[in-house]
Amino acid sequence: GKSVICLFESIEIFENIGISGVTGTITLIDTDGAEGEESFFEANDIQFCEPIEFNFTNGLDQTLTFKGKLNNLRSEVYNTPKRIYTIDFVSESVHKNEMIFVHKKYTDQTPNNIIIDMVQLLEGKVSVMSDGNGMTFLGSNRKPFQIIKYVVNHAITEDSDVTNDEKNTEQQASGGGGFMFWETVEGLRFCPTDELLKNNTA
Repeated sequence: GKSVICLFESIEIFENIGISGVTGTITLIDTDGAEGEESFFEANDIQFCEPIEFNFTNGLDQTLTFKGKLNNLRSEVYNTPKRIYTIDFVSESVHKNEMIFVHKKYTDQTPNNIIIDMVQLLEGKVSVMSDGNGMTFLGSNRKPFQIIKYVVNHAITEDSDVTNDEKNTEQQASGGGGFMFWETVEGLRFCPTDELLKNNTA
């Protein structure tokens, strides 16, 4: 790979529980793009889909390490002799997700098993806590993160209690409130919402 430390300007990284995967942006200033000269990106034929890796250490000696893929050139600003590039990047799981489609049928499979199956397709590992009732549905050509979102939105935890009185159209439910799935720079996590709210998940 190519080092761009001399071009580095700023970086933002987002662990977004709403979209499952880690995303971010990096801003680079290319001072080699003077008139008549090739820029760093031109000279190295950067396609903005290459692997990216970085790590930072703060004053407390805590290190943040990330491996992923460049995803898109968001903007390119010319300010002779400089060029300022803002580039989107994503985690490896987000990148792989765009290339995989799920067709299989799940019959009475627990949420944990489905989530583990999806993460294996993404060639990752997931930390799981607790489990839920069995689910039955078709993959229907959806991407892994779409399947995961379906499970998160529809799965019921094992300690939930749902009853239906045939003489009364109203159902009564108590217990767990579903699941959450998210990614941090340290990996993928899946757990019941109740446990997350109790701060039982690191």
